[in-house]
Amino acid sequence: MYWAKQYPKKLKRNCGQMSLIELLSASVNLWKIITLIIYLAVVLLGINIWDHYMVIFTMKVAHEMCYDIRMKLGDKIRKLPLGFFVRRQTGELNTIMSEYVSRVEMFLSAAAPFMFSSLACAFTMMTFFMILDWRMALAAASLSSLWL
Repeated sequence: MYWAKQYPKKLKRNCGQMSLIELLSASVNLWKIITLIIYLAVVLLGINIWDHYMVIFTMKVAHEMCYDIRMKLGDKIRKLPLGFFVRRQTGELNTIMSEYVSRVEMFLSAAAPFMFSSLACAFTMMTFFMILDWRMALAAASLSSLWL
């Protein structure tokens, strides 16, 4: 590493930060590797906690929204004239009341946590990159428009 010997002050400039160049250097520092493993463990723990609470939150919101939708549909059906029920089949009304609303609930409780979790994971990794090297975080942030 000719350039590393040539510019030693630039490598030591990030006092508390561990750059990728230092991690991949020829001399292995065990404490830096242990620090990196601890950072990774904290990040993974944070992601798992985030996922757990996000699933609970979205399921709660999905059930509340579907409850409100079903109650509004029930109120509309209650206000309809009896001639409407003569012209329609009960299976069609049952499908509207249960199956279509359940599809909305399934999306909100199953797909939404994954979307929020992926965004949280991206921002968590950008924070982790900021600990390692601010340039890596800047590169990850520049690609964040592709995630959204």
